[in-house]
Amino acid sequence: MFVHLRILLIFILLIIHLTLIRAQSEPHSYAVDTIINSCIIVDEIQISGNKKTEAGIILRELTFKQGDTIEAGKLDKILTESTENILKTSLFHQAVITLEETDKKITFQVNVTERWYWWIWPLLENPDRNFNDWWQHQDITRLSAGVHFQHENMRGRMEKLNLRVLGGYRTYLAANYEWPYINRKKTLGLGILASYYTKYEVNYATVNNRQLFYHGNNIMLKSANYAIYTRFRPGNHVSHILTLQYADVIVNDTIRLLNPEFQLYSNKFDLLSINYSIKVDYRDNRNYPLKGWYTEAETGIVKNLSTDYNQRSIRFSARGYKSPAARIYAACEIAARFTGPKVKPYPLQNSLGYDRDFVRGYEFMVIEAPHYWLFKTQLRYAVLPNLKIRLPLIKSDKFNPIPLSLYTGIHCDMGKAFPALNPEINSMQGQLLTGYGIGIDFVTFYDKVVRIEYTFRHTGQGGLFIHFMAMI
Repeated sequence: MFVHLRILLIFILLIIHLTLIRAQSEPHSYAVDTIINSCIIVDEIQISGNKKTEAGIILRELTFKQGDTIEAGKLDKILTESTENILKTSLFHQAVITLEETDKKITFQVNVTERWYWWIWPLLENPDRNFNDWWQHQDITRLSAGVHFQHENMRGRMEKLNLRVLGGYRTYLAANYEWPYINRKKTLGLGILASYYTKYEVNYATVNNRQLFYHGNNIMLKSANYAIYTRFRPGNHVSHILTLQYADVIVNDTIRLLNPEFQLYSNKFDLLSINYSIKVDYRDNRNYPLKGWYTEAETGIVKNLSTDYNQRSIRFSARGYKSPAARIYAACEIAARFTGPKVKPYPLQNSLGYDRDFVRGYEFMVIEAPHYWLFKTQLRYAVLPNLKIRLPLIKSDKFNPIPLSLYTGIHCDMGKAFPALNPEINSMQGQLLTGYGIGIDFVTFYDKVVRIEYTFRHTGQGGLFIHFMAMI
C-alpha cells in the first residue's frame, strides 16, 4: 500500500522542484487599444477564424452586442466573460477579442481557432461503475468493443450527432441528435435520443457494499429507451431542461428468483419519467474549472406503467472555485439527493457510488439508501499551467500546439447515505464516510482529464485510483 504512496509523493515533489525554476508568462486573452471618454460604443463586431461555425453561434455567447455602450471600468470583465463563454461551447481551441479604431469607429474583433469536429472513436467499454472497479479483476471477457461516431458542430450550428455501436459483453445501439437553437432568438433547443441494449450479466443485488453479478446463457436483461428533451437558455449562464423519457425493460425470471426486490411486481418495466433541471454556470471552464461557481437542481417523477409504482426525487449540487494565490486553486462541492418511497425496485436504488457522486477512496463500493449528502474539497497547485507543446510534423491548428496542464494537490471528501434499511447486509448504510489523500491531474487535448490519486478511507486503508474527469 505504502509503496504506491511513496512513488506518488516522490513524483509530485520532483515535478514541483523542476517547475519552480521555470519562468512562466501567461499571454493576455485580449487587448484593448482604444478607450474614448471613459465609455466605448460598440460600432461593429467582426468575426474571423470561423471556417465552419456560423457567426451567430459566436455572437450568441458575447455579453455585448452592436450599439451597446460599455463603461471603460467594466470592459475587462465583459471581454473576459465573453471569451470564457465562447470557449465553453467546446467548439474552439482559442478565442481572442481585440478593439480597433478606424474612421472614429470602434470595432470589436473576435478571432477564433476552430477544433476538429467529427471523430470516429474505437470503443472499449467495461461494465462497471468506474475503471478502478473493473481493474480489480481485469477480466477482458467482460469488455465490449465497438465504435463511436460523433460530430460536435453539424451544419456549423453547434448541433451534435452521436452514434454508438457495441458488441461483446453487451450489445448496445444508441443515437442522439441535439439542436441547441430552434428559434431565431437562440434561446430554445431540442434533443432526441434512442437506445437499445441487451445483457447476459446483470448486477442483481448489493451485499457487503459490493455489487453482485449473475451471468447466464440467455439474455438476462434487455432495454429500449427513448427520450426527448428541450432546453431553454435565455442568457449566457442559466439553462432550464425538461426531459421526457420512456424505457421498456424486460428482466429474465432468474434475476427475480435471485432477488425478488429487483422488480417489485413483475419481470417487466414500463418506465415513464419526467425530469426538470435548472443549471447556473459561472465557471471559467466547463471541463476543468479553476474559478467561478456552478449550481444545479433537478426534480423528477418515475412512473412504472405496468404497476402503480411512483418514485419522486430531488437533487441539488453547488460547486465553487477560487484562486487564493498565484497558481493555487481551491474547490469544493456540496450535493444532496432525496427520493421516495423508501422501498424501491433494486435498479432504482442508486445512491453513493454511482456517476460522480461518491466519496473518494470508496470507488469499489456502493452505499444504497433513499437519501444521501456529499461534501468534497480539494486544494491544487498548478505545476505546469498552460504549457503548449508544438509538434513540428503537424501543421493543422486543430491539432497543434498540444496544450498540457499539470496540477497536484490534496483532497478530502465526506458523505452519508441514509437511512440504513438493511445495515446487517450493507454496513455502510447510515455511516459517515470520509476519504482524504493526494493526487495529480493531467489536463490536455480536447478537454481530456486524467486523475491519479492515492486516497485513505476513514478505516485507515488506502489505495491508488485513476479517473478520467475532474472530480469537482
